[in-house]
Parts: sequence; C-alpha cells; structure tokens
Amino acid sequence: NEKENEKDKDKEKRKRKKYAKKKKKSPVDATKAPSTPKSRLQELCEAIHTDNMLFGKEKIVFNPDYFAFMWDVLQLPWDWNGESPSTIPLVVKQELQKAKKDKEEKDKAKEKKDPKAEAKAEARRMMLGRRTRMNDPLEKERGMLSCSPSAPRSLAASCFFLSFFMEVLARAHYRPQFEGWVGILGKMLSDSPKASKLFLAHFSSRKKLLTDVLVNGGEKSTRCGFVSLFLKALKTLRKGEAHLYKEEEILFDKEREKEKEREREKEREREKERETEKEKK
Repeated sequence: NEKENEKDKDKEKRKRKKYAKKKKKSPVDATKAPSTPKSRLQELCEAIHTDNMLFGKEKIVFNPDYFAFMWDVLQLPWDWNGESPSTIPLVVKQELQKAKKDKEEKDKAKEKKDPKAEAKAEARRMMLGRRTRMNDPLEKERGMLSCSPSAPRSLAASCFFLSFFMEVLARAHYRPQFEGWVGILGKMLSDSPKASKLFLAHFSSRKKLLTDVLVNGGEKSTRCGFVSLFLKALKTLRKGEAHLYKEEEILFDKEREKEKEREREKEREREKERETEKEKK
C-alpha cells in the first residue's frame, strides 16, 4: 500500500509540472513584461525574413501582394546623399540612430585600447579585397547583386531592385506590374550612370542570361522590357563615356592602317622577287 501511495504522489507531481510548463508556454501571460521597440523591431525583421524564405522556397506560387509591397519600397524617396527616406516610421529612425551611436562608441573604445586599430582594420580590408580579386574572376558580376557596405545607399538600392527584377519578377508566371517596374527602373537607370554600368556589366559577364532574356524569352513583354532598359542604360553611359569609345575607334583605325601598309610592303617584296626570277630566266 505504501508503494502504491508513493506512485500516486509521483504521478500527481508529474501532472503538476506538465501543467506549469504549459502555462508558461501560453502566449497570453499577465506577468509578462511589456515589449520594447527594439524587441518589436527584431520580431518584425524575423517575421519578414521567414516570410521571404517561405516565398522563395515556393517557386510555383505567385503572390501579387508581395510584389505590391516591393513596388511601394521602390517608390521610397531615397536621397542621393545616402540619407534614409522620410516615409520610415519614427521608431525605426530612432533605433537606427541608436545603433549608429552605439557603434561609434564601441569604435572609440577600441581606439583608446588599441591606437593602431584603424590601421589594422584597413589592412584586413585590403587583404580581403585582394583575395576576392585573385580567387573570383566574376567579382564585378557579384558586386552588382550584392553591393559592398561602403557603397552609397542609392547604389545599393538600385542593385537590390535590379536583381529583384531580373531574378524574381521576370521569371514569374503572372506579373501584372511588369510594365510599371520597367518604367521606374528605366528612370533610375537614366538618372544614375553607375547603376546602368552595373546593369550592363552583369549581362556582359553572363552571356547565357542575355540569350535567355532576349532570344529564348517566352513572352514578348519581357523581351521588350529588357530591350528598353538596355537602350536607356546605353544612352546614359553614352553621355559621359563617349570620348573613351572615340579614342578606341581612333586607335583601331590606326592599327588597321598599319596592317594595310604591312600588306602593301609584302606585296611589293613579292613583285620584286618575281621580277628577279624573270631576269634570271
């Protein structure tokens, strides 16, 4: 009987522990502390990241609401000086300012401890840059899709929008906002020569992608859209880099003239040899 009573007591204790654990795991809890703006921002970033991961895994599914959200992001008034847009909420701006201040304070503390910290960091960056250039022949191509953190905000935004347009929107089955995206990206390329240079460099390094877009494209709208973007990028680069191509043309013409002169000299030598052979005969 004593053993049975002990077993019953153990069962009751286990049940109480399970009930306490379930109560702790419950989402609604009156004793829970209020969430701070930093924690809310972190939760929001995690939720967006998980949604994007799920959307990327579902290749066949197309959600127009997601692309409408991306369209709103594209229309944000980014300043060319690298400042944040005016439509961002105040909470996010405050958090960004706090993060910048914390980073500056940490850097100052490191400098006080180690006065050669800046020189060491620059040396590391230089070494990393050399390694990427030596090992990766398509560094320019990757820089188009993922700009460096030292690049200006406008260039990073243009890289992100162009990569999204090429990798996701152009390959989707149902795209009601494709023409609008082509128009806004054309304006961006006409305004920034750096973005147009990156756009053309990406396609020049990937010739297979160029043939897939312009020749093997399924729909006519995608081909026409990419052709218009190529034309606008070339027009923007023609304004500032036309003299470079003219210099190359002049050099090419000079080389052709030299080759023609060499051919003429060879023909004269052959004629002289023929004349000497005739005289000998």
